[in-house]
Amino acid sequence: GCTQKGYDNPPIAEDVVAGGSGLVLLEADSGGGKSRLLSELIQQAAASGAVFLHGQGVAQAAQRPFTLLHGVAQGLVEHVVVDDLRERMGDAAPTAVRALPALAALLGPTAEDDGGPEQFGEQRSLAALHQLLRSVAGPDSPVVLVLDDCQWADGLTVRLLSELFAADAAPPPHLGVI
Repeated sequence: GCTQKGYDNPPIAEDVVAGGSGLVLLEADSGGGKSRLLSELIQQAAASGAVFLHGQGVAQAAQRPFTLLHGVAQGLVEHVVVDDLRERMGDAAPTAVRALPALAALLGPTAEDDGGPEQFGEQRSLAALHQLLRSVAGPDSPVVLVLDDCQWADGLTVRLLSELFAADAAPPPHLGVI
């Protein structure tokens, strides 16, 4: 089964509140209790002051970019505490909306213009979502993304998370991912 190693509660929520960042990988066989453990960890860390946003992988959705983050986008719409998010996003806002349509409620509708050549579409989407995560996570709104069933994540979502938390990168302060 899925067990915690060496502590009662991963310190990620407290770390992001204090300005840190981090990525916690939780791995177990199917039916090993990962989802239940995630729920318990969130309940334990709820008093930390961090905003928890949930994303859920969907079987057979790997061909659709960023499906794992659709719940995160919906959570942002419901719980965003960044009043000037549209301003912080700047020119990246329409691309973020194209990647995660639920964001239109926060960032406004997107024009039909695709923003440039298709060959650069993936890179534009990645850059826009980098900007989004850096814009929403801050001292007044530390954010922990809780991503479940990541085995169904598409390549672009994996790439986004890998780039954000690469060893040679400066991860966004006040952002954690479980």
